Amino acid sequence: MSGWAVARAAADRVAWLVCGAWGLAVWLHERRHAPALDPAAVERILVIRLDLLGDLVFTAPLVAALRDAYPRAELVLLTTPYTAPLGPLLPGIDRVLTLDIQRLRRPAGWRYLGEALGLVARLRRERFDLCVAVHGRPAGMLALASGARVRVGYRAHAYPFAFNRPLAGYRYAWRRHEVEYCLELARAVGADAPGRPLLLAPPRDRRGGGLLPGERYLVLHPGASNGTAKRWPPEAWAALGKAAVQRFGRRVVVTGAESEDALVAMVCAQIGKAALARIGSSLIDLAGVLAAAEAVVAADTGPLHLAAALGTPVVGLYGPTDPAHTGPRGPLAAAVRRPVPCGPCYDLRGPAECRLPTRSAECLTLLPPQAVLAALAAVLDRARQAAVR
Repeated sequence: MSGWAVARAAADRVAWLVCGAWGLAVWLHERRHAPALDPAAVERILVIRLDLLGDLVFTAPLVAALRDAYPRAELVLLTTPYTAPLGPLLPGIDRVLTLDIQRLRRPAGWRYLGEALGLVARLRRERFDLCVAVHGRPAGMLALASGARVRVGYRAHAYPFAFNRPLAGYRYAWRRHEVEYCLELARAVGADAPGRPLLLAPPRDRRGGGLLPGERYLVLHPGASNGTAKRWPPEAWAALGKAAVQRFGRRVVVTGAESEDALVAMVCAQIGKAALARIGSSLIDLAGVLAAAEAVVAADTGPLHLAAALGTPVVGLYGPTDPAHTGPRGPLAAAVRRPVPCGPCYDLRGPAECRLPTRSAECLTLLPPQAVLAALAAVLDRARQAAVR
């Protein structure tokens, strides 16, 4: 174990003791003054979601449920700077606050402690009536520090006594979708909603240059965060792109983050002139590209779920992750995976990496492009049928 890993483990133990003692003191006080949740008196609600883009998308039904149950309350989202631009697309969100939790976790994170303390002071001044911490110890710590009257979250994903309305269980404890994991928190405070994430449309005409007005196109997103085992080989993406161009007569837009420029360039070069690269777009611009696409193909990563929530037909490629947990939702969504005896194997203990001695990730690397092309044809056919109804 590296020195930094040892330091992080020690810091977690200290945080467990400090936050546990703090939470216990708050809990003992609240036992004498039990906080009630009167829906008519709820004026401010805080929702904390500090992890990945797709996770925030899956939180949309929770937000919608809270908005329906508490129509007069101000609904505030606390998320990361990266996902914050998505906040205005979540129906019901009135305001967005940010905290770069990853920066705080790095060795030099102590330099930004003042920023975190300033946020805590702001949260306490706002005097939230209800706080829903969706996942993770930092979210539970911030829920406790916020001073919110009623704090809801999963007990196993927080330090002791962080919540005064804790739920039993934890993420991936059984085969249920992330949306249902989120909605259980809403149900704990008398709210509910349909289990399909829906986002507002991004500003119009954010597709960028290279596309003709009204041109129909497909999107391939070959990158994937949080683990190499979630990445289909570049050659497979290129084969899919060439086959899609030939079969559907559409240009292909290949999207990716700035760190994925080499991957995007490789896929585009193999597809040929029908491919158009989109690298490093802002989150809102990416949403515009995805929303206007005829269909999107991606691994189990944020842009896949963003596209599905914008109503675009999608095909998701699944290897170590389980579609039952994080599959795209909606009538125009499909998940493709190659069954293997060892999968799905992802369990949140770290990035999605193949655990076989060969690190071959055959659950995804051997997924044939023809199977993905067939799934793409099927969702496009369903979209055409839905359009004529």
